[in-house]
Amino acid sequence: MHEFFKGAYYLGIGVFFIMELAIARNAGKYNRVLKTEITKDAEWADRPEDERNKLMLGCFGLVYLVWVLLGLTSYNYMVFTGLVAIMVGAMLIPKAVRFTWGYRIIDGLVSAALLLFAILNTYHLHIEVTPAMVLAWFK
Repeated sequence: MHEFFKGAYYLGIGVFFIMELAIARNAGKYNRVLKTEITKDAEWADRPEDERNKLMLGCFGLVYLVWVLLGLTSYNYMVFTGLVAIMVGAMLIPKAVRFTWGYRIIDGLVSAALLLFAILNTYHLHIEVTPAMVLAWFK
């Protein structure tokens, strides 16, 4: 049963990997959708497409955040710590920079690389990433 949940967890990481690549590929559209204002008290069918997409991205972001926080309990906890740092760092970056296509591309590719490393490390590499190793990398 443990292997089933582990496989399902890393399958989810694969889905988020594909989503990060899709965001990096469509950075301009993603930024346009995020700038859309949400109207209150409107039916789903009456909302414009960009507004519906923003609500769907919000749901995706919430599930992604929960998934990353669960990842902090896994073997690759340092990789997920990096993803949390990217998420928190994005809140500290001014909106003028955060809504540029270049930032979205870099953010998407770095996040996708971390997710790919988490999958490869679990099934093939088996590198135990410790905080000391991460600090030694930046010396």
